Amino acid sequence: MLQTTAINEALGNTSATLSNYGSVFSNAAGLAEINEISVAASYKVTPNALWQNTMSASSTVPTKFGTIGVGFLRLGDNLFNQQLISMGFANRFGIASIGIKANYLQYNIEGFANNSVPFFDIGGIVELTPQLFIGAYIVNVTQTKLSTFQNERFPTLLDAGLSYRPTEKLMINVEIEQDLDFSPTFKAGLGYTPIKNLSIRTGINTSPNRQFFGLGFIPNNILIHLDYSLYHDRYSGISHQMSISYGAFKRTK
Repeated sequence: MLQTTAINEALGNTSATLSNYGSVFSNAAGLAEINEISVAASYKVTPNALWQNTMSASSTVPTKFGTIGVGFLRLGDNLFNQQLISMGFANRFGIASIGIKANYLQYNIEGFANNSVPFFDIGGIVELTPQLFIGAYIVNVTQTKLSTFQNERFPTLLDAGLSYRPTEKLMINVEIEQDLDFSPTFKAGLGYTPIKNLSIRTGINTSPNRQFFGLGFIPNNILIHLDYSLYHDRYSGISHQMSISYGAFKRTK
């Protein structure tokens, strides 16, 4: 799935209940909790699989009707690459936030294919209690085709999860991600803030097996957020990602 921000990746990509600058690339419903203008940029490098290198930029703008988020993402190298432009909108209604997102994907395979397709996502987050959240979103709800050859489609994904936040310092996330063409992936993430300006994050995935770790840092009295993530799997090895963002959103969400 085309999704990247260091804060979400460090938590094992458990993004169904999160509300931060990565929501424009995952569950758009998370945009509803962002009440200030924010901008962010990320870069991910995988030394053993350069085609997985990713860069992204995003921005969120709250309005009296809800929050708008826009994002651009590029994955790949000169031989294979994908570019994604996303625009999402979300609003909160009582205990629930609802988000929708329009995407435009362009992919290029050197010497083989170049194509562009639109697709759409929808998602929601419910705050059951101040400590318990559930969320779910569907990527490519329209099951858009990439090409007519063998009825090839962009993946349709369903991601659903639960987040337990017993204190402002601790967050525990569990999720299931289902690609309609593959076995489900179990994801878990843990975030801990031992001191005010520092967050420690870790996560795991199954099918395929992946391990994640990351740190988040906010300089004193500055709205700049710095996030780092490291992830490992048996196929592509280790990847590193750095994100920098500016905004007054709540990191614990």
